Amino acid sequence: MAVIVGISEHKNKELNKGVQYAKADAEELYKLIQTASGGAFEAERILKLVNEEATTARIIDALRNFLQKPAEDDLVLLYFACHGAPDPRRPQVIYLLTHDTDPGTLRALQCG
Repeated sequence: MAVIVGISEHKNKELNKGVQYAKADAEELYKLIQTASGGAFEAERILKLVNEEATTARIIDALRNFLQKPAEDDLVLLYFACHGAPDPRRPQVIYLLTHDTDPGTLRALQCG
């Protein structure tokens, strides 16, 4: 199973600097892991979220629900090509910046 996230275009345009290849990298990995030499992942066992598809809610849903399907011996691949940022009050806590992240509210993004 695989969850592949690539975000080159954020809702907050200020976040788009330095990630121009993230979507393309995610697309290429999606193709590669379906080949025999890339792991032969079946397409229905891969969830690819790029740009506006890669919202906080969709990524959380992927991690909580899509990934409940693997068998005990399955390999699970998580791939994120996007920005990350530290919590302003606790710099040791790093958040992935999803398509719809508002950088001004990082403290509120903790997942339960």
